[in-house]
Amino acid sequence: MPSFAPIGNEYYVDDMAKFANDTPLSTTLGEWRMLVRRPKFWAVLGGVIIILSLVGPFGTFDALSLPQRLGYWAAVAAASFGIGFFVSMPAAIYAERVGLPDRLALVVGGIAAGVPVAWLNAGAVQLVFGGELLSQFWSILPYAIAICIIVVYLYELQDDPPTQAPPAIPTSRPDERPVASALLRKLPPELGRDIVCLQAQDHYVKVTTPNGSALVLMRFRDAVQDLAGLGGLRVHRSWWVRTSQIDRLVRRNGKWLLRSRLGGEIPVGRAYRKAVREAFG
Repeated sequence: MPSFAPIGNEYYVDDMAKFANDTPLSTTLGEWRMLVRRPKFWAVLGGVIIILSLVGPFGTFDALSLPQRLGYWAAVAAASFGIGFFVSMPAAIYAERVGLPDRLALVVGGIAAGVPVAWLNAGAVQLVFGGELLSQFWSILPYAIAICIIVVYLYELQDDPPTQAPPAIPTSRPDERPVASALLRKLPPELGRDIVCLQAQDHYVKVTTPNGSALVLMRFRDAVQDLAGLGGLRVHRSWWVRTSQIDRLVRRNGKWLLRSRLGGEIPVGRAYRKAVREAFG
């Protein structure tokens, strides 16, 4: 039998009402933490750096050797992506919350990111090659905006979930029948087995039931797969919900929220909206 111990004030605290109070900055930080843990992200960034080093745009091919180009573009590409990410995502979230359509909000995010990215690249060009900073900025700006918009769209598409309807909801409650689940076995008995939702929190999964919540040391992806037979649906990169515990879909200030039967609200990620709309209307 696993042992259970409180973790801060998380154990047995039913804080469902606080679920969807994410600010654009906190959402961006959460997305960033998950992104940098993905090997695919580093593989793509490394591939971009190698391509830029071999092609040598903006005069770097003639002015720098291959090792110098690798160092130059590693610094510029990494800094450009970091700045663009932390500008584009909050801008897109804010634009969406003030009422802009999803796709237009992504364009706004790309344009907002293109400006500081263009300044960064213009400064790097001036530092290495000299020249007038402002003229470099204006020549780079259209390319920076176009690339940022493309990257924003690709990022939104890269984790697009399957759009099929969620599995059928079982006719009996999970605590009324045997369930072969590693996650359920790790929960303290006092919480019961009627799971409302899961939330990824670093290396832990926060499991919420009508009786409270607890943190379980488990990968979020493994937890979602473990509960595949319980009639649930992933609605965000870091959220999974039990469909039988959802009352309705709510749209407020550009955000999509799922209202649980306990009264709390769970955020819906933009890439997951199609599946959520099909499941909940």
